[in-house]
Amino acid sequence: MNRDEAARLVAVMLSAVPNHRVDARAVPDMINAYADLLGDLKYEQCNAALRVLLQTRTWLPSVADLRSAALELQRGPVRAGGDAWGSVLKAIAREGVHRDPGTDFVFSDPATARCVEAFGWRNLCNSENQVADRARFVELYDKIASQGQREAQSPTLAAAAEHRTQLASGASALVASVTKRLTEPS
Repeated sequence: MNRDEAARLVAVMLSAVPNHRVDARAVPDMINAYADLLGDLKYEQCNAALRVLLQTRTWLPSVADLRSAALELQRGPVRAGGDAWGSVLKAIAREGVHRDPGTDFVFSDPATARCVEAFGWRNLCNSENQVADRARFVELYDKIASQGQREAQSPTLAAAAEHRTQLASGASALVASVTKRLTEPS
């Protein structure tokens, strides 16, 4: 989105929320801020998000509000952890303990797949305490899903997550290399 498009959004915002007074001298700075911080999104996405927010809220939408609404319009709302647990139970019944997620079948939701990997497929299949597993799974799922949403809302956060992954894989390679050197006969 460019500055002219941001100006159109700000004009609509200020017109639609008349009880929120903005000093006329602050409007150019507001336009610049929205243009800079929403520059990676298309005007159509921001405009649709703005319209949803203005129809459901009584305050001026922030950049974060617009990003969140645009993402939700694009991807749909964040799935509830209980729903994700339900898909795991169905997969356990359908696939069984001897099939592996990622190899024999795939979870359509990446957050569900990460949670299953963290718990261990066989552990989930053989569990004798599904009530506790459900509670821990939902807690982890909600954390992973909200982090994924934050990263999707901000290119900077997504780049930071990718950088952390690269650092972690580099550290793993370094540990493997050092371990190999230490265990090789001299």
